[in-house]
Amino acid sequence: MTLKAVFINDHTDDKSLQFIISALKKSNLEGFDYLEFIQAVERLKSMPMEEGLAFRSAYSTVNTVGLTKEKLLESANYYLDVLEKEQRVFEQTVEDRRLIKIERQKNRIRALEEEVKKLSERIDDMKKKISQYQKEQENIRITLDSENEKINLTEKTFETTISSVIDRIEKDIDLIRT
Repeated sequence: MTLKAVFINDHTDDKSLQFIISALKKSNLEGFDYLEFIQAVERLKSMPMEEGLAFRSAYSTVNTVGLTKEKLLESANYYLDVLEKEQRVFEQTVEDRRLIKIERQKNRIRALEEEVKKLSERIDDMKKKISQYQKEQENIRITLDSENEKINLTEKTFETTISSVIDRIEKDIDLIRT
C-alpha cells in the first residue's frame, strides 16, 4: 500500500498530495514508525477488515518488533511537525508569489494610471496652447488686414498727393515756359 493510497480521498488534490507525500518520504524516520504502521493498517482494511480490528492487528504485529504506542504517537506527531513546516513554507511561497504576480501588476497599473494622467494633462496643456495660438493667428490676421488697409490707404493717399503735387509743378513749369 503506497502512502498516496493511504492519504488520497475526495478532498485531496493529486498535485498537492504528491508534494506532501514527497515531503513525508524525504523526512521518513529510520525503521518502523507511523508511516509504515498506517500503510499496514490500510493493507489490512483492504482485505477487507474493519478499521478498529485492522489497527489492533497491525499494532500487535509491530509491537513484537519493539514499536510501542508511545513511539507510534511520537512518530505521528513528528510527521505532523514535518507537515506544519511544509505548510509554512508553502504559505510563504504563496505569499511571495502573490507579491510577485499580483502586487507587481498592481504597481504597474498604478504607474500606468499615473502616466496616463500626466499625458492627459500634457494633452490638455497642448490643446490650450493650440487654442491660444489659433486665437493669436486670428488676431494677427485681423491686424494684418487692418495694417494692409492702412498701408494701402497711405500708399493711395501718398500717390494721389504726390501726383497732385507733380501735376501742379508740371503745370507751373509749363506756365513759366510760356
